[in-house]
Order: sequence, then structure tokens, then C-alpha cells
Amino acid sequence: MHSEQVAAHGLSTRVDAGVLTLSFEYGELNPALVRALHAELEAKVADELVRVVVLCSATGGVRGAMAPGVCGDLVRLLRDLPQPVIAKLRGAWHGSVLALVAACDIVYVADDAEFKLDEANNGTFMSGPVGQAVSSVMTRRSVSQHALDGQPFNGIEADRNGLATLSFPATALDRETDTLVAGLLEKDPLALQFTKQTLRHVPGMGWDAVLDYNAAKFAQLKSMQAGRPSARAAAVESFLAGTSKPGLGS
Repeated sequence: MHSEQVAAHGLSTRVDAGVLTLSFEYGELNPALVRALHAELEAKVADELVRVVVLCSATGGVRGAMAPGVCGDLVRLLRDLPQPVIAKLRGAWHGSVLALVAACDIVYVADDAEFKLDEANNGTFMSGPVGQAVSSVMTRRSVSQHALDGQPFNGIEADRNGLATLSFPATALDRETDTLVAGLLEKDPLALQFTKQTLRHVPGMGWDAVLDYNAAKFAQLKSMQAGRPSARAAAVESFLAGTSKPGLGS
């Protein structure tokens, strides 16, 4: 399956071989772009043909602020997606957009990418949803420093402080992301979905609750797998053969 759309609101969407690529076409996080992203994610959450979601930017980065409620809704939506969500980032990413970065499951960045929590620089303060999202992945001390001093940090530092999963030389970013996506496409999508759910829910549970949760989810997984057809092999094989790539042209 292959489809591509570039809308006037600045969000390019591409679905190819089970991979949905969402690419910001503008460097500014304007309200129309935010609404388009929300609508696209809602439309694809139940789409079984979408196996992996990749978030990136054609312009090399995104800057801007979102209203707290809007930001919180998008963060929840990204976290609730059953598919693995990967961010592939180069260029400058400033402000509220870092809450979306933090909500992704895996974040690959270029070494020379730039990140900044710059609300204090603009005479305001970090909103609660942004603070909650970045604090869930970054170390407490690094969040304090970057939120208060408003200074930029690169991809290597983002790797160290937890905002990024891994940082790579800019020339290797596409290749490493493609390798990651190929590996995810080989796995049972239900197994990935249940893994995401487990990672989200068990950290706040007591040990007995974890064991009960695990038993219930294991039974549910096996039941669903038994009544489910195999994954879309043709689409996966197309990707693994190199005939399609996520984020092509981004």
C-alpha cells in the first residue's frame, strides 16, 4: 500500500509498506498544523495497515508553542497509539514540540540537531503538559537546567539526558532509522502493542498488581493472536527488500 498527501496546513503524510510517515513541512508549529496532526493520528489509530509511525520534519526542525490543553491532548494521543512511534529528528526543535518528542516511543536524532526549552526566554513559563512529558524521559537535573536557562543542547546531549534514545552522525540518521523500522515490521504487531501497554501501566503498580496484570494480558494476547490472520506479509517484504523507505524525501 502506498499513498501520499501534502496539505496546505503543512503536514505531509505518507503510508508505504505499513509505515505511516508524518512530516512537518513548515518550521513553525502553527494551530492548523497541530489540528492536522491530531486528525491524522486519530484517523490512523485503528488502521491495521499502519504498523509503525515515523515523525519527522522536511524543514529540519520545528519551533512554536501549543496551548496547554491542545498539547496535553496530542501527548495522550501519541502515547495511546497501538503502533510504535519513532521520531527521526534533525535541525532545531524548540518549545512545546519537545512534549511530542518525549511522547514518542523511540527517538533517533542527528548529533548536530538542536533542542531548546525556551519558554522562559520569551517571558512565560513551561506549561504543565510540556513539563510532565519531558520530565518523564529526561533526568530531573537536566530538565531544571534547560527549562531555567533556555540554552540549546545538541543531539549528543539529548542522548545523554534521556530526551533522545540514540544520537547518530547526520549522514547515518536515515539508515539507522530504516534499520530500526525494518526490525519492528518483522515482529507481531500485537506483541508490540501489548509491550507498549505494559511499559505504560506497570511502573506505577505494586508487585502483586503487576503479576495479576501480566497474567490477564498474557491470556488476552494469546486469545487475540489465535483468532487473528497473519500480518500483511507483502507490505513488510516490500520494505525489507528496500523498495520503500519511511520518510523518503524528508
